[in-house]
Amino acid sequence: MNLIAAIIILVVSSTNSYASSESDTYFLQGLLAMNSNKIALAEKYFDSAAVMSDSSEWIQLFQAKIYLAKSDTERAKALLDELSVKGNSRISFDAAMFRAEIVTESETAYSSMKSLLSFIDDSIYGAEAAYLCGEILIKSGDTESALKIWTELSMLFPKSEEAYKSVLKISELSESLNSFEPYLLYRMAKCAFEHGDAQTASMLLKPLTRRRVDRRLRDDILLLQAEADFKLSSYREAFESYRDAASVTQNLLKREKAELGLILCKLYIGDSESRAAALKTIKQSKLEDRLADTIAMLASLMRCRGDSETYSDLMQVISTPTFESFIHEYHRAVSDSSLAINWRTALDVAERIEDSFDKALASALLAENSPLSAADLWRQTISLGASNYLILLAEDNITKKNDSNRATLEADALLNAALREFNLGRINSAFSLFRVLRLSYPGTVASFESEKISRKIIEPYFRIDSKLNRDLQTAQILIEGKAFQEAINILKGRYDPASVMLRIDAYEKSGLFHESIREAEDFINNISMNITLFDIPETFLIHLFPIPYKELFRQCGESYGIDPALLASIARIQTRFDPYFQSGYRVGIAGVDVDATTFAKNFIDAPKLEPFELLIPSKAVALQAWLLKNLKSAVNDSAPYKIASAYYSGPANLPNIVNCKNELEWISSLPFKSARVFALDFQYAYSIYKKYFQVNRAR
Repeated sequence: MNLIAAIIILVVSSTNSYASSESDTYFLQGLLAMNSNKIALAEKYFDSAAVMSDSSEWIQLFQAKIYLAKSDTERAKALLDELSVKGNSRISFDAAMFRAEIVTESETAYSSMKSLLSFIDDSIYGAEAAYLCGEILIKSGDTESALKIWTELSMLFPKSEEAYKSVLKISELSESLNSFEPYLLYRMAKCAFEHGDAQTASMLLKPLTRRRVDRRLRDDILLLQAEADFKLSSYREAFESYRDAASVTQNLLKREKAELGLILCKLYIGDSESRAAALKTIKQSKLEDRLADTIAMLASLMRCRGDSETYSDLMQVISTPTFESFIHEYHRAVSDSSLAINWRTALDVAERIEDSFDKALASALLAENSPLSAADLWRQTISLGASNYLILLAEDNITKKNDSNRATLEADALLNAALREFNLGRINSAFSLFRVLRLSYPGTVASFESEKISRKIIEPYFRIDSKLNRDLQTAQILIEGKAFQEAINILKGRYDPASVMLRIDAYEKSGLFHESIREAEDFINNISMNITLFDIPETFLIHLFPIPYKELFRQCGESYGIDPALLASIARIQTRFDPYFQSGYRVGIAGVDVDATTFAKNFIDAPKLEPFELLIPSKAVALQAWLLKNLKSAVNDSAPYKIASAYYSGPANLPNIVNCKNELEWISSLPFKSARVFALDFQYAYSIYKKYFQVNRAR
């Protein structure tokens, strides 16, 4: 009773109208009663709230649920039909969704979905409406109509998650893909590919290779098939598709794309003859700059696999500064550290790298291992703001080594530079310098001034008004009443901090941890300026690192001798704790490759799973823990970043980097940028989750 009273006091204190406060109180009590299955009491409260409220549509929506709970289906349908055509699109959509799920014997699924179908062309609700319509039709046994609606969805909203889920449903339920028009199959394959699912894209395109299609569409099909095969590492199949596209297309841009694809396939096919031919073409066509990143990535892979001859050939082609060319110079400097010119050459390459992430990692590696000015390099790492973990390392190193006599002068100079940038309107640059000041020179007057100025810049993005507007009050009440989906629907399309915090809260409390983390990260990524987690107010930051399934991670970690923070951090970075995650062959909360289920069956101590069981968190995390235990032996080290890197990149890519002397050398030596990003993000998440599990173990 005290909890209810506290919630009511909170709601009443944040609103100006006595009548609306009374209405909110009754509404909240109705929700709590309904949640306790006290239907008659809930109806009484909702009726009282409706009498006292100026805007009663939300109350009517819950009254409809009361009618349905009392088996008064006709009355519920009538009220929902009325609400679904009202002016408020959010309430109308929720009413239409609820109404669509009520299919009685006297009507068809289409009759129940009449209002919901009207939302299919809506830019905000269309994708969700179409997907739900398809699910309702499947339940009613009308698979053909469901597939038609989902096909239309993939055409209208190809970038939406619902479109991708529709494509997966179509590929699963269709008796024959040949029944679809070629253009529709191509568009669905493209939707899957753009959502990172090359396997489904390739499967949808296969039937088109045997059908007659329009010439221009044929070009697009061949190119997409080649890209999908290349992403799946089927380089010979990709080569065939690129070759066919190059020979038949009359479009110059498409032919150029196909010819570039052929060169890349020759590089990756693996035999020396193909690779030599590709390198010759690259030099003759002067494609070194255009393909620099791709060649560098392949060179990195050859280095890790110990193929020094191919590595040397590839490095001779690269003229543009890349991260791999920096690593090449760095290793030369390490091998003969007495030559200062080698370190300056490595620094020169690092300075000319354009990618901010690669430049930050190069600066940090030099700061930690070279005889160059470490403080300047760490400050540059902070200024770039490209990795939270690198900022953490930089802050720790600078504050340990600061010379107090020089710190004040350096801080004052930086503050003047930041203010000059700010006055010139270069806010991003000024903001980076303010961050360097706050983290590198704590305790100085300049640091204090920079914190005040940067706070003025940041706070408007994170200000949460003490008086929430009516929609936010309603969402808050719904969350307290455990009506999480209704609260999320109210907050849909709102991106102010108060709405985001409530939406994260609703997702988290309803168990949708993947959505809660995605919501938080989307908010940070969409803020203008180069803001990092180190710049965000503590009150907001705490929402960014929920820990779902914590007991499961702890239990599996103890069973297989693996740090539970390691398990949680991989899930956080790779799948965002999504139990239904799918990317290529990686599935489930742990992102385990489906082939691992077959591999594990050969070992007595391994969990025995079928591929579909990777969608069950307890089984997926157990298999992940067993795999990590084996990788721990493979890398001959218990360092979490080594085990996580081997898990993400595959142990076959790591034989020549196990002897790196510190974590930055190891991470820098990983053969793919995606692996380096993963490793640093993992380290940051691990630094947070490790503290959590240690605190809980102490308790």
